[in-house]
Amino acid sequence: MARKSRAQKEAAATERAKLAEEDPEKYAEQEAERDAKKKQKHRKDKPWDTDDIDHWAIQPFEAEENGKKWEPFLEESSFATLFPKYREVYLREVWGHVVSALDKHIGNIIRNNDRFVKRRQRILGPGGSTLKAIELLTQCYVLVQGNTVAAMGGHKGLKEVRKIVIDCMKNIHPIYHIKELMIKRELAKDPKLANENWERFLPKFRRRREKKKGPAGGAPEAGGSGSNAVPVNGEEGQPPAKKMKMKEKKSYTPFPPAQQPSKIDLQLESGEYFLKPREKQQREEERRKAKQAAVTNARQEERAQAFIAPEEGPARAAVGVDGGKKEKKKRKRDDADGA
Repeated sequence: MARKSRAQKEAAATERAKLAEEDPEKYAEQEAERDAKKKQKHRKDKPWDTDDIDHWAIQPFEAEENGKKWEPFLEESSFATLFPKYREVYLREVWGHVVSALDKHIGNIIRNNDRFVKRRQRILGPGGSTLKAIELLTQCYVLVQGNTVAAMGGHKGLKEVRKIVIDCMKNIHPIYHIKELMIKRELAKDPKLANENWERFLPKFRRRREKKKGPAGGAPEAGGSGSNAVPVNGEEGQPPAKKMKMKEKKSYTPFPPAQQPSKIDLQLESGEYFLKPREKQQREEERRKAKQAAVTNARQEERAQAFIAPEEGPARAAVGVDGGKKEKKKRKRDDADGA
């Protein structure tokens, strides 16, 4: 059905107004029919909906109806979701992003590879004994693989495993934590100590600091047995006191420091900026040769000093044939005269 234009609507409105003036009763009937058509346009007959039905009545609920027992409203269902094979392609695609996201959390405690391998071996222990002890005390499954340690278990056990592993990487042996866990497990069996502090029962391990060895592995320096050595500061076994360097206090200036010239500014000042690439290369080659020549001359002078003869002291007086008897007699005479 085509829509009415504006002119058609205005003409129909004019006719209705004219009919309302001439025959009001007929106009009222037409308007009532028109409203009924609008309201019941999409309504259909409902033969099952009769007037004797009470729509507001509350229906009673019974456990049994017509000899049939109602089932409970709760319905349980159990299912298992298997890992789908079609997600393997997706995981292979995003695996690089997963590795890059976890890279900052893995393998960044120790940089030295040899030291890392030794400390990782401490977690395993001889024949896996240390790892087995950690698993028994924390009630967790621990797997050491590559740069990571994976653990599965309870919340408290996982916290203990994390502490043991991180402290092991920080050069604290796992055996210390194993001893503490064993003591805590024994203390937990006693109900009298349930509300007490266990710090007095736990062992306190102190880090042992070894003395630094000398330049020759702790051996005394050459040039004597060391029995006649006198310490510099008057106390044996203490290093000489170092002179403290006093830092000069700079005067405060509210202004920022002057801006340093850039590389381009220096090239503009020296005129090197306007040179051709070949000229720049030639100048750089000359500069390099001059520096090389200066280093060569310095090395030659250093080597030549090894061939210079050292200064000799005054020569000793030659001992006579008499073995210095005349000198001894002369000294005796001088002593007798002086007495």
